[in-house]
Amino acid sequence: DILNIEKGALTMEQKPQTPNPSIGYDDTPMLPGSTWRVHDGRRPQPKVVTPGTASSQEKAGQPPLDAIVLFDGKDITRKKPYEITRMRIARTFQNIRLFSNMTVMENVMVGLHTRSKEGLIAAIAKTKNFLKEEAEIKSKALEFLEFVGIDDYAGSLACNLPYGDQRRLEVARALAAEPEILLLDEPAAGMNPQETGELMKLINRIKEWGKTVILIEHDMKVVMGICDYIFVLNFGKLIAQGTPADIQANEAVIEAYLGR
Repeated sequence: DILNIEKGALTMEQKPQTPNPSIGYDDTPMLPGSTWRVHDGRRPQPKVVTPGTASSQEKAGQPPLDAIVLFDGKDITRKKPYEITRMRIARTFQNIRLFSNMTVMENVMVGLHTRSKEGLIAAIAKTKNFLKEEAEIKSKALEFLEFVGIDDYAGSLACNLPYGDQRRLEVARALAAEPEILLLDEPAAGMNPQETGELMKLINRIKEWGKTVILIEHDMKVVMGICDYIFVLNFGKLIAQGTPADIQANEAVIEAYLGR
C-alpha cells in the first residue's frame, strides 16, 4: 500500500506493483488493498478520524510491511523519527514514553527544541541569543502546559504525575513540536471515566485549534464522541467507513461487534 500525506491530507492506496498489498504486524495483514484519506483542519473535511487500528511500526520509524509513506509527495518511509518530526508530524505512544527524570516543563521543552535555531556550540557557550531563545522556549512550554491543564505541575518530575496527567503531558510535548498532523495511539488506554472525559474535551480543543488528528482507539465512547470520520477494521480488514451516524447504522459493524 501507499500511505500518502499531502499538505495535511493523508491517503493510503493500493500499490499497483504489489500483488497483495497490506500493512500489518508479522503475519497479520491490516488494511489489505484498501484506500482511506484524511484532510487537514484548514479544509471543510474531517479533522479527527480513527482507522480503528494501524501499524505503529511506521509511526515509530520502522516501515510497515509492503507500504510506502509519502508526505507532500516525498517518500518518508525510511526517514528517522526526528526527520519526520521536522516535517511536522508528531505522535504520542500507546505505552507512555516520557523523560521520567526530567521535569514536566523540560519534557515540553524537548518538543520545542525541535524548532530551535541555536545549536550545540551556542548552548555550551551560553550565548546571548541562546539564553534569549531558551527563555522564549520556557514561556511557550508553559503555554502548552496551560493548554492541556497541567501547568501547576511544571516543576514536578514527570514520573510523579498521575497517569491521566502523564497522558496530557505526552500530548503537550507532541503539540510543542508544532505538527500539522498529530497521531494519537490509544490515548484513552488505562484511563478512568473522568480522565477519559477530560481527554475528549482536550482533543476537541485541538480540533478547534485547526490541527489534523489521527486517532487509533478502541474506546467506542471516545471514538463516537470526538471523531468526524471513522474507519472500522475487523481482523485487519476494513469493513466500514463514514461518519459516527453511518457507523452506528452499519450492518457489518453491528454484526462484528454484537454478532447475530
